[in-house]
Amino acid sequence: MVQSNLNLNLKHSSTISLADVSLQTWCVVKFINAGIKATSRLTGLGITPGVRIKKLSQAPFRGPVQIEVRNTRLAIGQGLARKIIVEIENIKK
Repeated sequence: MVQSNLNLNLKHSSTISLADVSLQTWCVVKFINAGIKATSRLTGLGITPGVRIKKLSQAPFRGPVQIEVRNTRLAIGQGLARKIIVEIENIKK
């Protein structure tokens, strides 16, 4: 029941997963749609709600996604990138 409500909310808002963001685009983390372990891992990397992220590159065939978070470049797997729900920023920096 909770999952279906979440999907309804995503369809009617301007949020998307980080994996679906275009390259060289700044966005803001809205929430992390993951369990305790993945959320803890992402929090340890500095990826928390409200933080700005820039998607730098994405390897083909479901390879890693390179991002910039808090002036640090990181590579995360496609699965983790799909769990990070973001909103695209209007201002390019």
